[in-house]
Amino acid sequence: MTKQDKFFEGYKPDFLSAIGNKPNYETVCTALNNTCVTLQKHKERADFAEKLAVEQTKLILQAEAQEKKLREARPIDEWHEDYGDALWWAFPIEESPYCGNPLASDWPGYHTHWTPFVVPDKEEEAK
Repeated sequence: MTKQDKFFEGYKPDFLSAIGNKPNYETVCTALNNTCVTLQKHKERADFAEKLAVEQTKLILQAEAQEKKLREARPIDEWHEDYGDALWWAFPIEESPYCGNPLASDWPGYHTHWTPFVVPDKEEEAK
């Protein structure tokens, strides 16, 4: 008896267990078909799980890129009044940022970079 024979000694595939001791062609075919259907379902679930993982990774990368963009100080030349109020910085950072925009009457005039001022969407989310 070979090592391979010893390894598989007493092994009975699941589809054979389901058909009993006296299998005929029809019962073997039915059992094999059921096994194939089960394997296909597992494959479909695995494919779905893989696609879901890829989509989740894409969303995480997009969120990280968006967060990085919000934290990145932009030069004053990139600001436009459509952006509205922003946090304004003078480098090197030695004081708190100015909150407002260059069109305001109290604009100090020495800030060189800005970051977007993010306002929460809903009050309920802050709770």
